[in-house]
Amino acid sequence: MKRPRAERSGADADPGEDRASARIRGDSLLGLQVGDDAEEHRRDDGSQLADAPFEVCEELQSAGHKPFREAARVKDKRVFKRGTKNQPMEMSSKRPVPRLRVAEGGPGKRSCDPRFETLCGEFSMDRFRKQYNFLYDEWMPQESQQIKKKIKKCRNTERKNALKANYAQLLQQIRDEEARKDREAWEHEWKAKEKEAVKAGKKPYYLKESEKVKMDLVQKYNRLKEQGGLEKFMKKRRKRAAAKEQLANRKRKGAPKRRS
Repeated sequence: MKRPRAERSGADADPGEDRASARIRGDSLLGLQVGDDAEEHRRDDGSQLADAPFEVCEELQSAGHKPFREAARVKDKRVFKRGTKNQPMEMSSKRPVPRLRVAEGGPGKRSCDPRFETLCGEFSMDRFRKQYNFLYDEWMPQESQQIKKKIKKCRNTERKNALKANYAQLLQQIRDEEARKDREAWEHEWKAKEKEAVKAGKKPYYLKESEKVKMDLVQKYNRLKEQGGLEKFMKKRRKRAAAKEQLANRKRKGAPKRRS
């Protein structure tokens, strides 16, 4: 006659039954632990899963528990900044690198003028002016005469004003070129005389800018005198000076008197 299972001794007990009962008790304890941890993680919104044991996390993952899924979907909202302006920006390793990346701070396009390259030789202002001297001697005077004829025939006010402005610009360029040539001429002559004086034992002397302006004015008067336009030029200059004087007198009369 068999004895009841409860009355069996430890020696007569079946080892398979002991292992099965131990597994059942472990599963029940693990279930209770999983349930308690799930409630705690649900209340904490998945923030404590990082501190949970590996067995609990594995059980939650296999069971598809909601807090575990929510915690897995939490994105890294940390803002990546530079410590200083000289340090590279810290980037997250969780984001995939795009296939086409645009390099920042690369060298931009540089415009290149072949006329000023070293391979083309050194620039000489004298040679340049000799080669393009025809622009001031031939082309600009002819162009100014053609524009002057167009101004007389033109009836449109806007078009006529534009032609007048172009005509005045050409005349000013011609005058500037003539003044430059005059300065080069008298400077070359003065330097030649100064070199001869230095060879004779004289101390070298260099002209100031104010003295150069006076010499330019003398050369301009001489050129106008040869062309017969000196009287006309002096008349305009006197008229301009008188207008400035009248304006200055009006400002003095309109100014409030100072209190003593």
